[in-house]
Amino acid sequence: MSYLVKQKSGKHVYIYEAESYWDPEKKSARQRRRYIGKLDPQTGEIVTPRKSVNPRRARRFGAHYLIRQLSASLMEKLKRTFHKQAADIFNLAAYQLCEAQPFNRFKYWLESTYIDDFSCVTSQDISRLLKSLGRDDRDCKQFIHDWVYASPASRAVVFDITSLSSFGRLLDMLEWGYNRDRDRLPQINLGMTLRIPDGIPLSYHIYPGSIGDVSTLKGIVKELKSHKISISRFVLDRGFYSKTNIREMADNAIPFLIPLPFSTKLSSALISETKSVLENVKNAFVFKKHTLFHTVREVHIDGVLCRAHVFLDPDRRNRELNTLMQRMNDLERWIDPQSFKRVSDAKTAIQEEARGLLRYYRVKMDDGNVQLIRKDRTVSYQKNRMGKTIILSKSVRLPREEIVDLYRRKDMVEKLFDTLKNELNCDRLRIQNHESLEGRLFIAFITLIMYFNLHSRLHESKLSEKYSTHELLKKLDTICAVEMANGQTRLTEISKKQRDIFNALHASIPVL
Repeated sequence: MSYLVKQKSGKHVYIYEAESYWDPEKKSARQRRRYIGKLDPQTGEIVTPRKSVNPRRARRFGAHYLIRQLSASLMEKLKRTFHKQAADIFNLAAYQLCEAQPFNRFKYWLESTYIDDFSCVTSQDISRLLKSLGRDDRDCKQFIHDWVYASPASRAVVFDITSLSSFGRLLDMLEWGYNRDRDRLPQINLGMTLRIPDGIPLSYHIYPGSIGDVSTLKGIVKELKSHKISISRFVLDRGFYSKTNIREMADNAIPFLIPLPFSTKLSSALISETKSVLENVKNAFVFKKHTLFHTVREVHIDGVLCRAHVFLDPDRRNRELNTLMQRMNDLERWIDPQSFKRVSDAKTAIQEEARGLLRYYRVKMDDGNVQLIRKDRTVSYQKNRMGKTIILSKSVRLPREEIVDLYRRKDMVEKLFDTLKNELNCDRLRIQNHESLEGRLFIAFITLIMYFNLHSRLHESKLSEKYSTHELLKKLDTICAVEMANGQTRLTEISKKQRDIFNALHASIPVL
């Protein structure tokens, strides 16, 4: 047991921490001392040595502190489900949000960041955690169920699917399919459900790489019901349009909004039928200071009565027409001096030079010179489609303004996938087994919740006009916890701009 010893020398009284111990060699009690400081004769306090005020090391503090503040409820839900693993799951997700680097660099981030609650450090530790999460995924499913159940009611949910490529070769779900990033790699498909209006992820599901968008909807319907998600609106991308899916949603009484692809005969008929109506000023309305035109028709799809909302955006139509005309003029100027032996050679060159424009021309050869003759009817038909959107709805009677708003908000899921792949470094997975894949995607899901929570708060506070999510975290990372030689820790000075950020996000100013 240790005790303090005072020793006077000259004008000063020095303080030592003494500890008695038994020396087995000398067979006697001995004492070891550690110098503490000297006694202040005025205050009676112990003055530590001058060297103790020198910093020993500094660790980043501000960004992780903000994430903990804004994600406190998320952390509590993780603790209730995962107990001791919760802190490691949270820290891995926070690392992905802050650094967007592979997990093999997590150790270095952990060493340079002020975090005391962790057990997962090395790559081997992370691998064990990911396999543990994937091997018995009941906890992950329970967390998602609780997360969805605790989420406030939403105006709508959005579902979409994307492909994630992988260098792995041992995953059963890795298959060749339609790769949205045009990677020449096998893939898995990841489906994600988001809440509108804030875009917070609600749930996710993994599919084999060869399964298309249309084939996933039936499983999603069952999943949403199992999580007891209250669906007031189900907003889908046009890739999910099929007669089978329309029937599936109608049979399950799911109110939906889904764009009608222009490749269908129904869309051609609706565009032709509503052409003159959409030019009538009686059908004009203003949405967010932007003039649009709207009309609605009732249509039957596989026996299901739907409402087809046809919208015209004149400004978008003009932009699309100008773009097409500019491209066609550029192609015609480019082809004029070219010389080819065969028409097939000319068509191949046109496809490479101006992809998608060949269908607007008839190609003729005259002494090796190429003649491009515009197909007036094809160009006119394309012009008639420009600026238009057809949205199908079932059991949803909404004002046209809200339909446009919901349709545009579905872009949130595109933003989510872009964030997942480009900002969180999940575009190409280096996973060799199914258990690790499940665990890796669960960490990504938690990261996305953190990201969109912060992202929505940035927009609400208007801070998004000054900072991107990444820029804001980097700015706060200059707040460091400095450990002194005497074992005490203090924070570096917090600037006014940093204080303004915490106040705007309704987070407390950092303290230790």
